[in-house]
Amino acid sequence: MTLPLGYELDDHLLAANEVGCLADARPGVLRDAARDFSSSSTVVVTAVVQSFPSTPRAACHDTEETKEKMLDTTSPLWWLLAAFSVVPYLAAMLPGMITTRQKIFVSCGPAVVFAGALAYATVNQRPLTEMLPVYCGINLAIATGMIGHRKAMRAYMAERADNPDLPEDGTATPWILQMAFTLPVFLGAAFWYMGAY
Repeated sequence: MTLPLGYELDDHLLAANEVGCLADARPGVLRDAARDFSSSSTVVVTAVVQSFPSTPRAACHDTEETKEKMLDTTSPLWWLLAAFSVVPYLAAMLPGMITTRQKIFVSCGPAVVFAGALAYATVNQRPLTEMLPVYCGINLAIATGMIGHRKAMRAYMAERADNPDLPEDGTATPWILQMAFTLPVFLGAAFWYMGAY
């Protein structure tokens, strides 16, 4: 590639798309080459470019691989996702609760799951961040398992509040079966992600 005389060679001259993504190119070397040939009408930097690795795609700091692993299990963004996963859980569960005691009990669910993830990470000496995908999966699975059953759950909880010792009559079966499907799906996705990233 040739450059006209007087073309300013700065740190951004040989951008990635200009020379095949040569991210390791040293601008100072190119500036020196331009200075050495400043008396001629053109500056030939072909030799300089050829002195760099012959596999420019490999010299791009593995851009494609970086994109694939942009959000791995150690990413601090998982803390934000974990916090947001509590919102659909509470939105699905709280409206179905009748008494204050029931609401407090349900609200403690995310804290109990988090305590379990913390205990597992501590015992196995693993970063807690690695367990956050599972934490998110459990919260989202429970919220998804309650879709379409809000009124039925509220009626069920009202009956339980009036008669705590009432034997189970199968009223809760529909959302329990739905959770029996959503929990394996979300947890399976979480464990796959942890293994892949």
